[in-house]
Amino acid sequence: MKLGPEPLSDEFNAEYLFKKSRKKLTALKTFLMDNSIVVGVGNIYANESLFLCGLHPQKVTANLTQKQCILLVDTIKSVLAKAIQQGGTTLKDFLQPDGRPGYFAQELLVYGNKGKPCPKCGTKIESLVIGQRNSYICPHCQKKK
Repeated sequence: MKLGPEPLSDEFNAEYLFKKSRKKLTALKTFLMDNSIVVGVGNIYANESLFLCGLHPQKVTANLTQKQCILLVDTIKSVLAKAIQQGGTTLKDFLQPDGRPGYFAQELLVYGNKGKPCPKCGTKIESLVIGQRNSYICPHCQKKK
């Protein structure tokens, strides 16, 4: 399997994402976590990015617009850069090489926040399983269109 570009690279851009998304009938979150599309957008960062973009993780990938691809690429890059800046995301046993925890977990807006109020609208965050992975959404901000 040929690996896709890294999300912080110049090769991962809106034009690339739009081109790759054509004819893909998979759920958007599954598409983003496919290493042949882009390497390293894990479950946490996919959830957070989709929330910030207002995109439902079950949206059919082929239905992405060019404008949505621009927003999604910019958001993924921003979320990952912020996570790196804060030392990653410590949920259970992850530690940085120097033994310190990552602090991005304190910034998580939806991931792991089932039942808590959405930071944008106050609706309760819900969880669902997509591709055998937990997904967290605000049903008001991320309508399935």
